[in-house]
Amino acid sequence: MNKDNNNLLEEMAKSLPRKLADDIKDHYNVLLKISISLNVEWRKRASWAEQEHRSVSSTVLDDDINNLN
Repeated sequence: MNKDNNNLLEEMAKSLPRKLADDIKDHYNVLLKISISLNVEWRKRASWAEQEHRSVSSTVLDDDINNLN
């Protein structure tokens, strides 16, 4: 991560009580992983129901949150 991105994370951490720059970076990476996963499926032209979207997002988020602990 470059210097400008680190500064952005530090500024975000200042405005979010009880959050460190590393917490924000980790959360961003979780969201990025979800986004990539959904885009891969979209590119496969899979027709997804809303429940399927929730299931994938929830699974990816749960896995990442468990890995942080």
